[in-house]
Amino acid sequence: MAVMPKFHFGLVEPLDRANPNDLNVKVDPNAQAEARETITQPKITGYRQLNADEATMMNEAKALGAAAEELVKRLREYHRAQAWAAVNDDDELQRLDDAEPGRWLAMGRTDIQVGIMKIVRSIAQPAS
Repeated sequence: MAVMPKFHFGLVEPLDRANPNDLNVKVDPNAQAEARETITQPKITGYRQLNADEATMMNEAKALGAAAEELVKRLREYHRAQAWAAVNDDDELQRLDDAEPGRWLAMGRTDIQVGIMKIVRSIAQPAS
């Protein structure tokens, strides 16, 4: 039985991790490991079939992006808390305004996204 991948926030996750009862799918536990090694994705124009090592690296790159996004969320919350803590301190508010932590965080997030896209492209090696 082939295990078709599903896509969730940019990560490829085999359907065998989903609740089979929700999907009305019977999952053969003995076939899961074999199926993961032999997943064949539908043909996408300009892309090639990835081998198991490339799929692993692709998932590592996507996981790295997800971890970076979690850090960005934590930093966004931290910056919000900093601003609230400085509400009655004009000097601290001015320092935060001059430092522009939100702007720098947004630019860093964009740079990380671009970097992950470039890493993914280096793995996928599309034709165009």
